Amino acid sequence: MIDYRNYHSSPLFISNKEGTDFEGLSFKTTRNIYHPYHFHDGVEIVYVHKGAVLVNAFSLTETVKEGQFIPCDPYLVHSVESMTADTVVTTISISGDYIDENDGIISSNIQMVADTEEYARLKDDILEWIMMGAMPDATTDKMLWQMKKIFPRLQKFMSVAFLDTKEDRITVQGSERDHERLTSIFNYLFCHHDETIKLDSISSELFISKYYLSHYIKRVFGYTLKQALYYCRTEESVIDLLDDKMTIAEVAAKHGFPSVRSYNELFPRYYGVTPAEYRRRHLKETVKHKDFAGEEISLDFMGREETTGSTIHFNGCSITVNLPKGSYEVLSVETEKNNISNRMTKLNAKNKMITIDSNCEELILRIKKQ
Repeated sequence: MIDYRNYHSSPLFISNKEGTDFEGLSFKTTRNIYHPYHFHDGVEIVYVHKGAVLVNAFSLTETVKEGQFIPCDPYLVHSVESMTADTVVTTISISGDYIDENDGIISSNIQMVADTEEYARLKDDILEWIMMGAMPDATTDKMLWQMKKIFPRLQKFMSVAFLDTKEDRITVQGSERDHERLTSIFNYLFCHHDETIKLDSISSELFISKYYLSHYIKRVFGYTLKQALYYCRTEESVIDLLDDKMTIAEVAAKHGFPSVRSYNELFPRYYGVTPAEYRRRHLKETVKHKDFAGEEISLDFMGREETTGSTIHFNGCSITVNLPKGSYEVLSVETEKNNISNRMTKLNAKNKMITIDSNCEELILRIKKQ
């Protein structure tokens, strides 16, 4: 069984706890970034404010455009590179302390899900979270509260989207039940990918009939159990492949491939080239050989008119909202306990006052400029 803590000695490993702003959460806004191949023990979310970035993660190359975001799973080797001359992104790093491995996959094909309503809602909530983190009164409690609202939805949505984007799936669309069951299967495969895995062992571990399990994986994921296992072995092998401390044969053996020949035959199915060629092409593009690049900047560049959220402490029921000139519509007013109202009023651009019938001490106001 793979102990992921052993990966922490890899030169490609960047801890999500380093430089955190809110005890395990970090928000860095950067212009024109280049992040060489690396991986984390937590989740990384890249939100693009301006321009576009290219994200390489496993066998996918994703273009993430202005107003989109992409999440990357723990221990997934990936790189991020600006595609435009004035790209601005915020990178959110979430410590592994907050990640439950049983909650499943969150990386997905963004271009397949970017037009969905749930992705749009998540995008708005993530931008609100980013803006909250840039405010002078931001606290760990407030930032964690927002994370706990967003993160379970993100995990579930991306996991189900992961099923829906498999081209060779046979019948059913992804569902929450599929998400939960497939998450259990793949958690087992990833953690035990270096072992000899048979239907009997995984079915007894997960309390699923081996006959049902075999057909289920093929029906939902589009792969046989053996193919799914090699999928996991190939992804996990990249960490050692790009570290360059081991020979190709040693990498193959460590990650459960029966021979170098089988590793050389299977790896191109996902990456298009042999392990040796992949190493040759990308070895110098890792954090072992190159530094992170980009100019860290303030969110002030966006202008207050683009702010979609604000966290305000107040006493009693009256609060003052400081906004630039213009008319605004209140989309929602939320407290720690409940959503007070939706589309409750228009904000007057002159006095910018709104009265809330509540005694809570924390409030999130979401607005839209007209």
